[in-house]
Amino acid sequence: MGEGELEIITQGGAQLAIPAGPRAEASFLAARARLGSVRPRDARTRRLGEPRYRMDLLAELCDEETTVEVMHWLTNTRIGSDQSARDYADDLRHWAAVVREELGVFPMSFRDISPELVRVWRLAEESRVRADGSRRISDRTILRRLSTVSSLYAYARWRTGDKTIISPVAKFDRPQIDPRDESTATPILEKEELQEFISAARTAREAFVPAVIYTFAGRVTECCTTRLERSERRAGRRHLDVLRKRSKGRMWGVPDGLEQLADVVLDGRLSGALMLDDQGREMDRHAVNDLLARLGKRAGVMDGRDVTAHVLRASCLTHKHDEGTSLEEIQEFADHVHIETTRRYIRRRMDQVARLAQADEAMATVLPAVAHWLPSVA
Repeated sequence: MGEGELEIITQGGAQLAIPAGPRAEASFLAARARLGSVRPRDARTRRLGEPRYRMDLLAELCDEETTVEVMHWLTNTRIGSDQSARDYADDLRHWAAVVREELGVFPMSFRDISPELVRVWRLAEESRVRADGSRRISDRTILRRLSTVSSLYAYARWRTGDKTIISPVAKFDRPQIDPRDESTATPILEKEELQEFISAARTAREAFVPAVIYTFAGRVTECCTTRLERSERRAGRRHLDVLRKRSKGRMWGVPDGLEQLADVVLDGRLSGALMLDDQGREMDRHAVNDLLARLGKRAGVMDGRDVTAHVLRASCLTHKHDEGTSLEEIQEFADHVHIETTRRYIRRRMDQVARLAQADEAMATVLPAVAHWLPSVA
């Protein structure tokens, strides 16, 4: 094939044209690996299906033009992490379902997402409520899914030079998010609750998974992809090579107690994933969060909400703040690029402490006037 020609490959049941050349298919498969797999949920039964590559699913759901633009977009260097790319891919799968349901169009073209469709979708999502009257989807989720569309359009316009590609998302459709709104913030477990939660484990393996995530404040994908063959011993202590966000490697020294628990769980195993399920299979983020949800229900913590890996991460960072660790040290430990990200994790705790102190000061003014009614003061 000559320069500029295309090669046709079949992916996920769809035929795609990619640049011809010896590296083309290898690059394409590397991008597929970056997006990873997901267990798509059956729209009728709501049950999770077998794992499928996200790229294969998108190739089935989108027409060829859209699939090519999406793959270029999801592999650009401005998307800082594999997990961010995967979240974008999942949002696009959601939009493909919206286009099919509302317009009867399949496969989807990104050009099918019009300003009218965006507005109809937003109003419908805002009106969906649970039996208790709470919203089924938060403003933050709506904003994220709209941002996914805007980002794809901006990239496609830049890459193709096609000035007719204009984002269908207007500023008037973007929800206004209060940065101090705690209603959708990640909840945390207090230290006593965390101990009750891990104590609900019935096997050492069940206890090992949350112990690893909490100890290192790890992102679930980082913990799932940590390999034993990349571990080493330094100064008598095991160190794990954790591939963090933006493909940064970090060697983590394992505390003595966690190493002893690992010895029990690993039982001499020196290779493979750090975390396996009871059947010896490598755990993905779904398996991890399913386990954590079960432990939470057994322990009776966070009534009405599931414990997730992100809850454990937020809990660890908050506890470090409570213990007096500096913001800069927490930022480094959490592997946050921007310190504002770290502040968002602990701002709620800081606000709670400040509000309590202010309320105590106000009560000191009121107390003399009501003291004669209070048995503890009389």
